[in-house]
Amino acid sequence: MAENLKTRLARQSLRIARGAKHPPYCDLSIADAFARFCQELAGKEFRDPRGHSVIIRERNFPKLLGMKKANPITRQPIADPGSRKAMKAKASHVIRQLKGGEFQDAAHYVESGRHRTLFWIPDVITDPDGIHLNAHPIVAGDEVYVKRYDKMGAEVKIVVVEGTQGTQSIIITSLLTTESKLPSYVAMPPIWSKK
Repeated sequence: MAENLKTRLARQSLRIARGAKHPPYCDLSIADAFARFCQELAGKEFRDPRGHSVIIRERNFPKLLGMKKANPITRQPIADPGSRKAMKAKASHVIRQLKGGEFQDAAHYVESGRHRTLFWIPDVITDPDGIHLNAHPIVAGDEVYVKRYDKMGAEVKIVVVEGTQGTQSIIITSLLTTESKLPSYVAMPPIWSKK
């Protein structure tokens, strides 16, 4: 006997509400996280459930951590005098410093949630709860992969990608958010969802 729509939606809602068990958190220093990132993620191709290829580039490491320039004493982000917004760390400088062993953690601020969940990205891409069109007015990208983790979906990891050619995309950014903030990032309904 076929399941009716109401029953299917209830099952899906319950599965999503529970959330998946999350991969381990990353507690590495920035330099050690970069070394692991280069081994496991940079330049690698991951396939989403639709068969689309998603690639992570080395130069995206600072953006994936939400890295900003920081005052080495206070470790707080430095504000740009003109815009008064936190100054982003320039990717080319950060990568050069990391590769040359000159990187100083204290001179950079990273968003804790992004750093701790950096290595969840492949899980979000290969086994998302849904894939949506990007709805955020500032965050660039075409599609947003969404996965809810543990604690009744309190931890929602999103990965934003930009299409380059047909079925291949490049990761733009990734962050940890909450179910209540998710609508500001994704258009509804999803263009793909887990059955």
